[in-house]
Amino acid sequence: MKIEKECHITALVMVKNESLTIERTLDSLFNDDATCKVDRIAIFDTGSTDDTLEKCKTYANKTDLVIKEDEFVDFSVSRNKSRDWVESLDTDWILFLDSNDELRNSDGMRKFLDDTPAEIDGYYTLRHLKMPDDTIKFKTVNLQRAGRGWTYYGPVHEYPDIRDDEGKSTAKSPLSSIILYQQHREKDLEKTKKRHAWDKQVLIKALEEDPDNARNQFYLGQTLNDLNEKEEALEAFSKRAGMTGFAPDGFSARLHCGDICLELSRIEEAIVWYLRATTYSEQYLGLLRAEGLYAIGIIYRMMKLYKLAFTFLNNACNVPPLPEDIDGSFNNLAYTYLRYKRLAEVTIELDDMLILRRGIQVCTAALNTGINVKDDEELLDALVDKFKKLYPDRIQVNSPDETEETKDGAEDGAEETKDGAEDGAEETKDGAEDEPEDTMTPEEKQAEEHLKDLEDEENAMIERAEEEANNPF
Repeated sequence: MKIEKECHITALVMVKNESLTIERTLDSLFNDDATCKVDRIAIFDTGSTDDTLEKCKTYANKTDLVIKEDEFVDFSVSRNKSRDWVESLDTDWILFLDSNDELRNSDGMRKFLDDTPAEIDGYYTLRHLKMPDDTIKFKTVNLQRAGRGWTYYGPVHEYPDIRDDEGKSTAKSPLSSIILYQQHREKDLEKTKKRHAWDKQVLIKALEEDPDNARNQFYLGQTLNDLNEKEEALEAFSKRAGMTGFAPDGFSARLHCGDICLELSRIEEAIVWYLRATTYSEQYLGLLRAEGLYAIGIIYRMMKLYKLAFTFLNNACNVPPLPEDIDGSFNNLAYTYLRYKRLAEVTIELDDMLILRRGIQVCTAALNTGINVKDDEELLDALVDKFKKLYPDRIQVNSPDETEETKDGAEDGAEETKDGAEDGAEETKDGAEDEPEDTMTPEEKQAEEHLKDLEDEENAMIERAEEEANNPF
């Protein structure tokens, strides 16, 4: 069953002293032709003392704009009061935005909401938090159908749900393609620090009242970490790791413990925590995550234990890409680029035919993302040159004036860079067929046996890298 009438959409923004960011958020609600993507913009102000509201009012001549001022209690209370207010104004859908969000990938939003079956209560939106060196991705139900009983829970890091009389979630909310994008900015740091200090006190009090609340325990660890209170954060995350609850938080808590131990130069403890996170991911998330393997590989690389570094980074590279509807956050750059680049950097430290071959593969995958072309080209050239130097007998002389690079080496990698990985892999196979088998060393025969698997893996890796590079957000 579908709702036949054209739906009414309200964008709801809760604000307090958001003068630096509010215009960016409101501008994102308009199309290039200045038409508004929603039917109404609702501003719920919880005590601004700057010119936030004055800036909001300038949009009143562009669309239906309503403003309500109210006292701030905590985040869930204020969210629920803002929702009740907007529902009283009559609307079908509410899009919740923070005051530093930018609405992206929203073309066709009205049509897919018009076509949404009546039993659907809301939609997850993708949240992309752009940090200085990465984009953190996660999802939240920020697009909610009005009148379905959505309620926010938690004094900080609030989250919405629909629950029955027994407290069980009944919400039906699939994933949408809408993105809410935030960019970290240095000029916002002072306000963020004040928010973290406030969050800390609120979470400590909440845990005194409900010490078994795993969500509050996790966010206390995160808040303490953001405040640079490392020992206290480690204790909080360690405690969360020993609790049940939302499995992605359990995974992240273990990762955070590893990160903090590393910052505190407690290397062995860090490795243990990263291994625990990796084990936990397969056991409780139902899929293997690469972050712990990657982190251990980086540790061994820093220690110049390159064989160990290769082992862990190679396994990190073999972890499949994460599904779009994954619960919890993840570091996008580590999956799309860094794991390939760091493995390539390790392989050049080792004098082994198969490892160098692997280095050429992963360096090609890193290069094809287009993220750091100059450096990746230089690294690829260095890998190719080293392969040629160590294994000159892999060059077959076809005539006095001509030589041809054969399968394992280097020309494969170089040709892939110029002409694409598929052509390079095909030339590799052709070269191998031409080479007399009785001239091959035992090591070369081993490489021959593994070649096909390596080529298939390489092509799949490059396809993944190119696909992920086309979606940088």
